[in-house]
Amino acid sequence: MKTESQIKVLVIQKGFSNYRKSIFDKLNNRYNFKLLHSYSKLGIKEIKTEYSTEIGKIKYAKKETAVYLNVFSEVAKFQPDVIIHEFTPSILSLFPLILLRKYLGFKLILWGHGFNKKRGFGKKGFIFRVRKWYINMADAVVFYSNNNKDIIKKLFPSDKYFVANNSLDTETFAKINDGFIKKGKSAIKNDLGIAYNHVVLFIGRLLEDKILPEYFTEVIQKISSEKDGIGVYIIGEGPSKETLKVQLNSKNLNNVHFLGAIYDEQVNSKYLFVSDILLMPGYVGLAVNHALSFSCPIVTFEEGKEGPYHSPEIEYLQNHKTGYRAKNMDTEDMSNFIIEYLNDLSLQNTMEVEMKRMVEEKCSIGHMEEGFRSAIKYCLNR
Repeated sequence: MKTESQIKVLVIQKGFSNYRKSIFDKLNNRYNFKLLHSYSKLGIKEIKTEYSTEIGKIKYAKKETAVYLNVFSEVAKFQPDVIIHEFTPSILSLFPLILLRKYLGFKLILWGHGFNKKRGFGKKGFIFRVRKWYINMADAVVFYSNNNKDIIKKLFPSDKYFVANNSLDTETFAKINDGFIKKGKSAIKNDLGIAYNHVVLFIGRLLEDKILPEYFTEVIQKISSEKDGIGVYIIGEGPSKETLKVQLNSKNLNNVHFLGAIYDEQVNSKYLFVSDILLMPGYVGLAVNHALSFSCPIVTFEEGKEGPYHSPEIEYLQNHKTGYRAKNMDTEDMSNFIIEYLNDLSLQNTMEVEMKRMVEEKCSIGHMEEGFRSAIKYCLNR
């Protein structure tokens, strides 16, 4: 029987985003590991490493995921024991891989959401049947979240479902945070040129359904009128930037600062460390993990029928513990919590403890790695 370091694990993704490097580094250190990827034009920084190989693709429609990845020559050369494939049925190379897995001698694990949150997962239609077929055929399925796993398990009961909670490099963040604590918040504020008593931050792509410009502006106007000394910093670029600027200028808000896209994680981490609130009215994603690693609570809207459609990381956001989910599109409720938090030192201290606990117990990179290890062991022991 092979040791873990001898097991050949091949991951196939449409792209290699920078934020995935930490989990792939973990898998590379544990297994005989290889990553196959193409290039994705989603506005997210992409990278290469010594264990990654960029492969060609054939696009058959405008949708970014509508591709066939040229994987078979690399699969034949590497001869993996396990393939972990992005669970996106529109990536057509998945179809022959799942059909040929027994002939080629590997186990196949699907990895992803499990279903499209905007569309839901109703029990009708072609998409439902396709996803059901893939789930039934796969040797295991690794989900981004417990919520999605539970939904699929009710529909198709099985013991082959696992969760690798989406995460970032929380171990490195912990070391950075320790250094920041030693230096002190005031000193880091000085480094960044921040003179405000309170800092509200947005970090991410400036997309309509992520920042919700009109709602963001309303909240900033409300909290700025109720409390002095609030500075707002926006890190990111995107198509909604000009719309947001127009909205903010119409309210004469001169305490808002656009910093552009920042790819230096040390700098982003400094802003999170000195911020009182990460304000993201629209859908949230891995910024939740990043913020919690620096004890910065997240404020967003609760999901509604028209959105925001949050990513799996919303599981980590618990009211009055790690942040606040305001009533859907209710800027009054959102603003009231922010003012309450800024005025209540006891609440701040309580939430700091809860945020640290959340990182340690649920959303660490170590927990994500364990999700993959469990799925791989399950497959190879069958």
